[in-house]
Amino acid sequence: MDADPWVEYARLQSMLKGTTDAYKAAGIEAAMTDLLDSIAKRRTIDARQVKNLVVNRIGKERRRRAIVYAHSHDIAGEHEGRGVADAAESRIMLQRYAKACGPRDFHLLVRQAQGNTLAEISAETGSPITTLKARAHRARKKVLALAA
Repeated sequence: MDADPWVEYARLQSMLKGTTDAYKAAGIEAAMTDLLDSIAKRRTIDARQVKNLVVNRIGKERRRRAIVYAHSHDIAGEHEGRGVADAAESRIMLQRYAKACGPRDFHLLVRQAQGNTLAEISAETGSPITTLKARAHRARKKVLALAA
């Protein structure tokens, strides 16, 4: 069943006004842009497609912000020219990451951030490289989930 695209656009506007979640707001705004594009191209679109647009855009925004956050915060903890409050906040975040990953996996991430290769870490710890890869991947996923 095709819905009037302008009705769907108005519904998205009301959703946008009622949300305080930044991810959801960014996703709704992006879905509104996609909806306007489809209106301009005179394509028919139903309510289910609009809902999928919103859900997909919210997910993309959440992943994008997690990646930006992960790349903007130095995991090694160097704080050049930052205030005491920023340094304290970074320490708290690092403690949260360490707690989420576990000390062994967090130490692995720190060593990778310091420039050690998995081969070097494997030689020092005696763990197989494939095990280290799996542990590092799981730890990174946990850190990114916290950052989101």
